[in-house]
Amino acid sequence: MRVAIVCVSLRGGGTERIVCRIANHLGLAHETAVITLATKEPFFALELDVRVKQPAPAAAGSTKPLRLLRQARHLHASVRGFRPDLAMIFGEDIAAPAALIARSAGAKRIWTFFRGRPERSIKGLKGRLNRLFCSLSERIFVQTMAGKAELSGYYPEEKLTVWPNPIEIPDVVNPSENRDALVVNVGSIGRLKNQQALVRIFAGLEGEAAHWQLLFVGDGPDRVDLEAFSRTFLAGTRILVAGEQKDVADYLDRAAIFAFTSLSEGFPNALAEAMAAGCACISYDCPTGPAELIEHGVNGFLVEMGNEARFSELLQQMIERDDLRAQFSQNARASMQRFQAERVLRQLEEMIGTETNGLGKAA
Repeated sequence: MRVAIVCVSLRGGGTERIVCRIANHLGLAHETAVITLATKEPFFALELDVRVKQPAPAAAGSTKPLRLLRQARHLHASVRGFRPDLAMIFGEDIAAPAALIARSAGAKRIWTFFRGRPERSIKGLKGRLNRLFCSLSERIFVQTMAGKAELSGYYPEEKLTVWPNPIEIPDVVNPSENRDALVVNVGSIGRLKNQQALVRIFAGLEGEAAHWQLLFVGDGPDRVDLEAFSRTFLAGTRILVAGEQKDVADYLDRAAIFAFTSLSEGFPNALAEAMAAGCACISYDCPTGPAELIEHGVNGFLVEMGNEARFSELLQQMIERDDLRAQFSQNARASMQRFQAERVLRQLEEMIGTETNGLGKAA
């Protein structure tokens, strides 16, 4: 079979990581291509048998209308040339036009994958277009049960499919007692990730926390502001920014605690990977996702959105109690088994086989 995966780019990011993981898996059994709308060197590794179809650098264009036109032409030509049995479109921002273009270019089946907070796919003009043109999709994928519930009144119930991110779970992790006195946060810096709140919380901790560090792994539009903001609270090396990293596994294996103050998520991939890596985790109960990963007091802490005082209190507990961190570490790893990458990707493979049976032979 021929499977095309359509996304904005292959830069470093949560969606791009999952796209590459899916492409590498499907490439073992199917002719697989990743079609992007922007020219960007892949940040994550792709297997040699996965084709990458990117627009020429000139497609960036000097104006937005010209850029959009060139991207549309590139997508149409790529789909038409590849003739996919299945086109998988990632992202609510491109879902409507990409579905229309892929169908007009001859894609036999279309699946749409919403990646951000569900409400992003239904707001404003983009939302109206999504509701209209996503009717061209045989399936519409969301990442959580809460996401499905939020969208159930906007898209046909029979098309909505819950499929979580596939998470790589390390076979062996650093024991809780051997980890550094380190609180880590992973993700794009800025906007809804809300890292300044974590700086305020960490800077206000007392006692044993004076011997701990806070480390941000990631980059983004607000990195410089975050670094400056951190210096207003704590000078020296207690708050650090490591920048964007291809592999965050080493940081997660070292850190005793993972803290997450995001205000909105589709599926919090960084949180799930931290739990799989054995970090003791604390997170705001933002929509959507953390509540489907963390059982409060069992495998981590969930905090009411915006309640910095409560977040501070619980983070202080985690820093002071070795036994609590050990409990959360062990239980978090066990609870993430349901998202184990091979298992989740096998579910996707089974859906592909069920819905497209015979299409590849007929092509």
